[in-house]
Amino acid sequence: LCPKGYTCEGGGADPTPCDPGRYAPDKGSVACIACAPGRFASFPAAFECDLCPKGYYQEHSNASSCVLVDPGHEDMDGRTTQVECPSGQFGRGSTSKCSPCGQNNFSNASGLSSCYACPRGFSNGAPGSTGCNGIPRGSFYNDTDRSESLCPKGYTCEGGGADATPCEPGRDAPDKGSVACI
Repeated sequence: LCPKGYTCEGGGADPTPCDPGRYAPDKGSVACIACAPGRFASFPAAFECDLCPKGYYQEHSNASSCVLVDPGHEDMDGRTTQVECPSGQFGRGSTSKCSPCGQNNFSNASGLSSCYACPRGFSNGAPGSTGCNGIPRGSFYNDTDRSESLCPKGYTCEGGGADATPCEPGRDAPDKGSVACI
C-alpha cells in the first residue's frame, strides 16, 4: 500500500512523493492535494499542511512557504492575507497588530509603519489621529510634551508656535486662555 505523503500509480511502480505545497493524507492515495491558502508544506512527501505561523500569511494554494507580514500591515487570524493599517494607525509587521498613533502624532495614509509628530504650532488631542490642528489663540505650544496648553494667568498667547508672553508691568491677564493683557 502506498504510504502517506506519496501517490502510487499501481502496476508495481515506485511511490511518487508529493511536491512541496501538496500533500497526501491517506495511505493508498492516487493524487496529491494542494495546500489551502493560509497553509503550506515545505518538504516533499507531506501528509499534511502546516498552518502559517503567527506573523506570516499565504494567500495562494499549493504553497511551500508563507510570507512575512509587511510593516504597515497586520495578519488576520485566518493567515490568508495581510491587512493594511488604516490612517491614524501604524504597524510594525510580523506579529504586531496595528496600533493607534499616540497623542500629538498622526498618520495620514494607510499602510504606514510609523507615525509622524505634529510640527511645532500644531497638535491633536486624541490617539489615532490622521492630522494635526493649528494651536488656537489663547493657547501655546508646550515644547516639553509637544502639546497644546492653555495660556496661564498673567500671560497672553497668540497660538500657533508662539510662546506664552508675560503681561507688561501694571497690566494683567486675570484668566487662563487670555489673548490680551488689560
